[in-house]
Amino acid sequence: RLWQPYIKLEFPNAPAAMTVQQLRIRIYTVSDTVRQLRNRIAHHEPIFDLDLIAVYETIEEIIGYRCLDTLAWMRRAETVTNFLLVDP
Repeated sequence: RLWQPYIKLEFPNAPAAMTVQQLRIRIYTVSDTVRQLRNRIAHHEPIFDLDLIAVYETIEEIIGYRCLDTLAWMRRAETVTNFLLVDP
């Protein structure tokens, strides 16, 4: 109930056709993916079998839903994709 009237205000760049429930599910799914990745890294578990580019793109998606300026800043500042896109 808390998110119902405010989620579209807090994520103004989310697709207009996306319902509040769909947006909540998408945000939760991406947040859970990031949490799982963070936990694997924190516990020194391998992450090489994960599609890290896909994870990064979903992070970009949600940040873009919230703020396009922050998304642009992140794209300028991040360096991880340089390592992910290198051919072995």
